[in-house]
Amino acid sequence: MDILYKHLSAYRYGSVETLLSADGETKLRTIERHFNKFHLLTREITSQGPADDLHIQTVETSYAYEEGKPFKDQRAYCQLPLTTTTTWRKAKTDTARTEVLKRDYYEDGNLRFVEHPSGVIETSLWYPAGGEQGACPPDPSGFVRHLKSKTTTPAPSALTPIAPTLRQGYRYSALPAYDGNASTTDWPVIEIETLEEVDAQAQVLQELQSTQYTYFKNQQQPLTYGRVEEHTLTMNGLATTTNYTYATRLSTFANDDNKETVLVTTQTVTGHDNSATNIIKKTTTSEHSLL
Repeated sequence: MDILYKHLSAYRYGSVETLLSADGETKLRTIERHFNKFHLLTREITSQGPADDLHIQTVETSYAYEEGKPFKDQRAYCQLPLTTTTTWRKAKTDTARTEVLKRDYYEDGNLRFVEHPSGVIETSLWYPAGGEQGACPPDPSGFVRHLKSKTTTPAPSALTPIAPTLRQGYRYSALPAYDGNASTTDWPVIEIETLEEVDAQAQVLQELQSTQYTYFKNQQQPLTYGRVEEHTLTMNGLATTTNYTYATRLSTFANDDNKETVLVTTQTVTGHDNSATNIIKKTTTSEHSLL
């Protein structure tokens, strides 16, 4: 048991790291770190340069825990960062610039939104643990962890036209367990991924592209089972298809004394030059060590 987790009042500890020159006479960089009672990094101050022209970067992070509450009564995501504030400062001129990154979470700890320093906001929705009919099977372990959509909202701007609001959507299907055991649950895999332009009410204005995935499902071929067999990207009414084949062999890139068995992945892309009749193909082969 960590005694700090039982400490209800505020508590802070830290360390100082110093980088010296080769002769040990000159201090080149100093990093000061502060931690809270849950051992989370709350502040990191990096100082570099001569004393009369010091450059300082300060990163301060806040978390979702509430002071004065026991750890067992904290939110489930109490160890996740809410805001990260980064400040760069020149001590000589006392000029500074600050950026703030903000986050929020659902009660189960999944990300709800991220607001970037630029003002761009990313909002995420997740399928429930029990799944959604026709879109996502139940999670085999009972977790909420399959992303339903991510919407990217541009920063406010006086420019015309403003950037579009984009939403990536995901649909999943169930892949049977490899061992064929009825007591082993299916596993969700991505079936369709879409990119849409939406309005302020999240209504679809137009679909920009979609990607369909298929997987090898022959359990008599354990090398390929569950791997991606093909995915087809459709944009502007034109399709680009990528096919995959997998095999094992001795590496062709090693000498005879060091040959080892590798997984060979052959990727064939069949696309177009902005025309359904002008077909273009590209094949890429890669080897990965099975060790």
